[in-house]
Amino acid sequence: MNKRKWIAAGVFVFLVAIFLFFNWQYPYSFISVKKSIEFTPDIKMAEGVTMDLQSLHHFYAKNPAESEDLTANRTEYILDIFDEEGLSSKKTVKMDDRQMTDYLTFNQRARTLLLELAFREKYTKETKEYLKMAVENNIEIETALLKVKNDPTITRGRAESYLHEAYMMMQNQVDYYQSFYESYIRAGKN
Repeated sequence: MNKRKWIAAGVFVFLVAIFLFFNWQYPYSFISVKKSIEFTPDIKMAEGVTMDLQSLHHFYAKNPAESEDLTANRTEYILDIFDEEGLSSKKTVKMDDRQMTDYLTFNQRARTLLLELAFREKYTKETKEYLKMAVENNIEIETALLKVKNDPTITRGRAESYLHEAYMMMQNQVDYYQSFYESYIRAGKN
């Protein structure tokens, strides 16, 4: 009887170890207790995003457009979205379902505004190209986030890779939008 208890205890410990391993390795799987991972952005990248956002805010403040100008109006909202996303945060973020949904919502709001600009305004060829790059980048961000959120078989390492990729693309999004807005202002001054 004593031997059976030891065998049962060994099997139980083995099964718990397997469960914990899969729970850790596949953080968004159906057996995962906490469907989340912690994502820590690269500090240098976070500082770069902070500088890019400050530069965009500064350029926007120095180059106001007319009050009826749709591009300037939407730029205000896009800046608010960039600020909301916490792009410049150096803190570790727990990427659970709610946080992923928030990031996807911010991203979709930004894309809606970008597409509105694309279809309701007339721009120079250069300015259109920057806007196109911003929209394409926005779609790539959403794709990376959805891969993490919707794939229950994604490994922790792969999820972290996609989140890092999305973070880098968010930094690019700020750069693309600044290039678009600068080109727009330059074209309006000519």
